[in-house]
Amino acid sequence: MAMPPGTVFAGFRIERTLGSGGMGTVYLARHPRLPRSVALKVLDAAAGADPEFRARFAREADIAVRLDHPHVVEIYDRGAEDERLWISMRYVAGPDAARLIREHGRLPARRAVDLVAQAAAGLDAAHRRGLLHRDVKPANLLVAADDDGGDHVFVADFGIARSRDDAVRLTGAGALPATLGYVAPEQIDGREPDHRSDLYSLGVTLYQMLTGALPFTGTTPAELLRAHLLEPPPPVTRRAPDLPRALDDVLATALAKDPAERYPDCHALAAAAAAALADHPPGPEAAGPEAAGPEQNSGRADRPHQPSPHRAGPAPHAPAAARATVRPLPDGSSAAAPDNHRTAHPPGRPAAVWWGAGVAVAGVLAVALVLAFGRTATTVPGSAVAGPTTSPPPVTSGTATTTVATNPAWGRTGELAALLPGLIPDTPAATGYQGARCTPLDVLDNGRAPALECVQDNGIHFYAWSFRPGDPRRDETFRTAVADDTTREEVWQRDSGTGRVRWTHYAGGDTGLLTVTFDDPARAWIVLDVSWDHHTGQDLYDHWWATAPL
Repeated sequence: MAMPPGTVFAGFRIERTLGSGGMGTVYLARHPRLPRSVALKVLDAAAGADPEFRARFAREADIAVRLDHPHVVEIYDRGAEDERLWISMRYVAGPDAARLIREHGRLPARRAVDLVAQAAAGLDAAHRRGLLHRDVKPANLLVAADDDGGDHVFVADFGIARSRDDAVRLTGAGALPATLGYVAPEQIDGREPDHRSDLYSLGVTLYQMLTGALPFTGTTPAELLRAHLLEPPPPVTRRAPDLPRALDDVLATALAKDPAERYPDCHALAAAAAAALADHPPGPEAAGPEAAGPEQNSGRADRPHQPSPHRAGPAPHAPAAARATVRPLPDGSSAAAPDNHRTAHPPGRPAAVWWGAGVAVAGVLAVALVLAFGRTATTVPGSAVAGPTTSPPPVTSGTATTTVATNPAWGRTGELAALLPGLIPDTPAATGYQGARCTPLDVLDNGRAPALECVQDNGIHFYAWSFRPGDPRRDETFRTAVADDTTREEVWQRDSGTGRVRWTHYAGGDTGLLTVTFDDPARAWIVLDVSWDHHTGQDLYDHWWATAPL
């Protein structure tokens, strides 16, 4: 039974119910100490009785808290109250993409690609950390309004995300958590899923946004699973003739049965879709009014859709072909994405894949029965899980000016790297402070501000994030989501300038956290975010901050 408004649970005051599923309920709740509302997921007492499920749930926050990314719903805390498990997270005031599709059918093509590109950025960030979502679908893409009136997407419900290292321990029950309309073939036939499984589900999501329908259907779960395994996706232009035929090739690649035939990552899928639209004049559907319905007084219902300048789509000065096929690598080279003209059944498909699919089809009915009647975790609609949104960073030019240096070896992150000499290596192939090896991050897909992720040999992990001046996310990142007796903060002063440093210990993950901001105008848009597993914040302060070349 849902808790009524006014109930105090685990210190949170329940405001109203946001959604519910077979395992529990999500509430809008008031934080007991901070002046903010959160989305509070509370599981039924019976749901947490299974030790394996309790172990999975306990990992939900520990996994998701590592995804400090503008396009992933932020996890704040977790715990148990009266034997009921709970987790609190950002509340996002806005509809999910599933609601947009239900209310308006097809979305304008450019908006659909924009939404998917932002989701791709969040998913790729998770994949770089070895995490899978395994239930990508429109209901888990939350759409809020940014400060410019455009869309800001949050990927929600990483509750079934898992580390690749947890494969043996967490999949013993044989549950298939992904929603059947979006599930990748390898999740059905027993092959090990990887990041390309999430890419497949994102491709199905894009297909549905563009056409208003799923590519695969069936009157029974067995028929639907069989379609995922054996049937090619119908061309999107068959259902939406106004779309460019190039999108048929894009979706055929994304929905290839063999993961090796898909795009290498979600960004490549989004870039290919954007390139397919680049030279295509907007049709009536693509040029139509914004499809979002009113939600949480967002004030967006009747306003024409205005994509933000830092949203999806190819770089404005890149040739159309290059936009779709060339993607930067950490070493500064580039790699071609898969040929967009592949079909869903490429002639070169290994025979073993088809044999495995045939065997899987024979067992599909049994799988369907398990899914229909077995006890598996359910997800709550994405709009129920999330919170206040802030504007993402704008496009930051990598071009040097008379006052700002840049490091050409780092490409578009050159300005950021040049502002942190000694900390960031001179080139992507070199090492920096304490042996740090760094990789550029696509924090916001196409138009994202520069960001770097660095890993040191001693296990210390740090990010250099950039933010638009005045963006509140800069201060939120500096403060972190942890404030307890171990938290310390002070003003720092060195020959290079001044700023603030904050350090604490996140007991839930046994991780030391340290963040740094800068006062000088050239670096005021930067936040350093440092973590060290199985150490304290004081350890970071003593062994990293004390000698950091800043």
